[in-house]
Amino acid sequence: MRVLPLPAARLTTARAAAASARAARRLGAVEAVIIWPTISAPRRSRNPGLRSWRHGLDTALRGSYLTARAVGLALVARGDGRLLLVVDAAADGDVIGAVLADALSALADGLRKALGPAIDVAQLRAPPRRRRRAAPPDDRRIAALVRSWLDAPPGAATTILS
Repeated sequence: MRVLPLPAARLTTARAAAASARAARRLGAVEAVIIWPTISAPRRSRNPGLRSWRHGLDTALRGSYLTARAVGLALVARGDGRLLLVVDAAADGDVIGAVLADALSALADGLRKALGPAIDVAQLRAPPRRRRRAAPPDDRRIAALVRSWLDAPPGAATTILS
């Protein structure tokens, strides 16, 4: 498993497609893609400002959508593949994170319908985090669930609860 970070806050449709194409050239045939956006507000607040909302939407939701769209189109063109969207639970009191978690879950459902039966789309609902962590591989429990999804036959699960 390799992690290729994308600059989600600065992604456009063209940049997402170009980044996916570069990754595909570097990696060769890609069978599965895992998208794991960070869900957290820059600072905890029960009444976040517009800047905080825009930051959360751009980094977690917009970046995930554009990346999933570009990758999904590439998988559809190939005729098969798997896409997993890891949805972190929001911390207590993080209203932006709560909205983003629900929106990402809806994104996974929409991708499942839009990409069709040849592409296995699933979501993993991660448990709440007590503290902010680094890159996805540092979370051993989630990494184990991702590996079990990769080992399962396509279509075996659409939602994985941890």
